[in-house]
Amino acid sequence: MDEVKAIVAKYGLKVVRIHTHIGSGSDPAIWTKISTMSINICKHFPEVTTLNLGGGYKVGRMSYEAEKSTNLQTCGAPVKEAMEAFAKETGRELQLEIEPGTFLLANACSLVSRVQDKVATTTPPPAEFAAVADAAPDEVGAGGYTFLKLDSGMTEVLRPSLYAAQHPVVIIPMEDERKDIIEEYVVVGHCCESGDLLTPHPDDAEALAPRQFCKAEIGDLCVVEGSGAYCSGMSSKNYNSFPEAPEVMLLANGEVEVIRTKQSLAQIYQNEKPLGGNEQVAFSKYHGLGNDFVMIDNRDSLKTKLTPEMSVALCKPHFGIGGDGVIFVMSGHKHDCDYEMVIHNSDGSIPEMCGNGIRCMAKYIQELDGSTGQERTYKIWTGAGLIVPKCTVEGQVVVDMGFPILDGPKFKEQFTPEATQDGKVINTPITVAGQEFATTCVSMGNPHAVVFVDDIATFEVAKYGPPFEIAPEFPQKTNTEFVQVKSPTHLVMKVWERGAAETLACGTGACALTVAAIISGKTAERKCTVTLPGGDLQIEWREEDGKLFMTGPAVRSFAGSVVAADLLK
Repeated sequence: MDEVKAIVAKYGLKVVRIHTHIGSGSDPAIWTKISTMSINICKHFPEVTTLNLGGGYKVGRMSYEAEKSTNLQTCGAPVKEAMEAFAKETGRELQLEIEPGTFLLANACSLVSRVQDKVATTTPPPAEFAAVADAAPDEVGAGGYTFLKLDSGMTEVLRPSLYAAQHPVVIIPMEDERKDIIEEYVVVGHCCESGDLLTPHPDDAEALAPRQFCKAEIGDLCVVEGSGAYCSGMSSKNYNSFPEAPEVMLLANGEVEVIRTKQSLAQIYQNEKPLGGNEQVAFSKYHGLGNDFVMIDNRDSLKTKLTPEMSVALCKPHFGIGGDGVIFVMSGHKHDCDYEMVIHNSDGSIPEMCGNGIRCMAKYIQELDGSTGQERTYKIWTGAGLIVPKCTVEGQVVVDMGFPILDGPKFKEQFTPEATQDGKVINTPITVAGQEFATTCVSMGNPHAVVFVDDIATFEVAKYGPPFEIAPEFPQKTNTEFVQVKSPTHLVMKVWERGAAETLACGTGACALTVAAIISGKTAERKCTVTLPGGDLQIEWREEDGKLFMTGPAVRSFAGSVVAADLLK
């Protein structure tokens, strides 16, 4: 204390507040001791007006006696008495501050994770690991454990690693029949570090303490309860709201170059979502041969981050970002896929699928998962069913578009004309804008009317496209492709897209017109180059299995963010 007083005197300081920290406890005797010590410090500095006793009030997350919550009434009584005694003795009334953030919020939040791996080191191992044990017996140690590895851990909640803190952990099985089968597991995080442990021994943060759970499998949810106030403010990144440090690199020539700037306060909370609809939504803009889309990462929500009305405003040229539609990358868990595709057209309608859009989505997913430039294949659920695009190292996207639909219940929901040839609607006459067109109908999950013309360069798409879209023969409206056959392997098209008007490209349309050209006798070739206003696609309708494959580019234009609520102003 003498040293502190000497510093105060030397620099002419005035001490107006004292800040101490009681620590995480619930013992009234400890509270009495620490608060008395803190108040006695205030006696040494006559200008002190505020005493802050800090935080750390014990929260009982577990059911046993050691996890007893602080009783603020019991523990606060001796503090009140000490404060009153100080005022009586000195004639000074101190303002008391406490920091009960965790005490108030701890049990108001849970960390929801997913089991991403299950590893056994027990002897004998569980049945599902028996083959592994036989093949590599040295890797299955005696007296070991069965570990559940989550997709989160010390990166989200540090308390178990720092303090051997105990959190209730609950497994939610995907199949109800497992909920009554009890097994023992050690639950760990995804960092593969000795401290990344969610079920530590209460007295040792690095000691394993198995707990009993219902039988768990990969894909099950795992809920770590009592995580409030620690999951964001005290996670390993931005711990206590401190920014990431800048980073420099020493180059071979001896110069130093900054390769990462210090994180700003705004960057720390940039992903937080404000209440009241003023959410800032990040996007990337992509195009496939000029068919352009606003791409939004929507994996963290079951509801699209923009309403169809917002998407209309976003797609409006000059007033918004501009685009033929907005594509939301959703989680594919409910369909047992990697992702789900949801599209809002520029008019707010919601189509089943989009061929150029699926290529853009595949490239955008590579942006999200950091695999740009590598070969990747994704299973994506769409309104037209499962679509499997493959990104190549050359930058192209090869898409397994599945099978064309030429008859059956789904077909009849989209087209009303009677079959004209082999149960298919081929070259059926449809009149729009006073002119009759021989029309072939093909569904790619979404409807396409294909019309072959003599000269695509002079054909008036803007005149005939709109009435085709809403013709009574198409109950769900239709996309319309106008096509000129340049050669058996070269087809040139223009398209009027349902809900988006005339566009520079349409992937499902390119597939549909290739099928239409083959079944109507315009070509016998099953591999064609389809030239669209925005460029070329390679389409193959495989004879051996009837599947369609589309190959073409998808390009990132730029990225940014918008405030969702501003779109409706």
